[in-house]
Amino acid sequence: MKMLENILKKGVKLAINNGHLIIEQELDSDQQKWFDEHKEKIIQVIVKKLKMNVFIYENYSTGNYGKHKYSGVTLNFTNLLTGESAYIIFNIYLKRMRTTNYGKKGTPLPKGHFSVGKKQSFYKFWQKTKLEIPRRLSSFHDYMGKMKGLLFMFEIKEKEKLDKNSMALLSIDHEKLKRLFISDSFPTTHGQVSDNSQTKNSDKLIQLPYRNNGTQANQTTSKTNYGLSKQGSTDTRESISSVITPISPTNQTIEQWLDDYSK
Repeated sequence: MKMLENILKKGVKLAINNGHLIIEQELDSDQQKWFDEHKEKIIQVIVKKLKMNVFIYENYSTGNYGKHKYSGVTLNFTNLLTGESAYIIFNIYLKRMRTTNYGKKGTPLPKGHFSVGKKQSFYKFWQKTKLEIPRRLSSFHDYMGKMKGLLFMFEIKEKEKLDKNSMALLSIDHEKLKRLFISDSFPTTHGQVSDNSQTKNSDKLIQLPYRNNGTQANQTTSKTNYGLSKQGSTDTRESISSVITPISPTNQTIEQWLDDYSK
């Protein structure tokens, strides 16, 4: 928790937007590498502080369920707060809906493949993830791994079963994260750091470069879990570390830049 507090005090603009942990400022390659290596720990610290059930997607399986053998897909999740497993099940199609070059209508799809209709719950669930929708609704098996970059919230229905209709993506803006972790020791007013706090901490602050291009860059998803990405900032306010004249990040060694981060 001390690590995240130090990061926020240094003025690093962390946020969680639509299920993705993001950095709202430009970082050089060494700085980005450090965040990529520590993002899972950062997420764990945030979830522990929130004391909320936050879920990450693990994998899926298909099968025929119940006495009537309904076709379904099971999505498996892990609760980051408790470490427990959880799941949701959707009705889908495991047989071909029409004849193609790959097989006749009514024949089974390959193992792990499934098809959905636009009126089915799974399609509506996928739309809420804000992920790309496959051009062919029988190609979701190629897209399932994209959910590993998201932080989900669900209501727990019973035991390990989640309420699929309650799904939402976790979002916490930068100011709320600051209030959550450093409101007592590092007070803010309307998003600005107080003069007293600037003076007290100025000898430890490191200025990170902003990309003030006046537009919000599209969010990108990391290739690993928890979806750490970087995006442009429309914030034109002066960096909190501008009260001092630190070594430019481009002239610092990675050891200098990370000096307090691991404390």
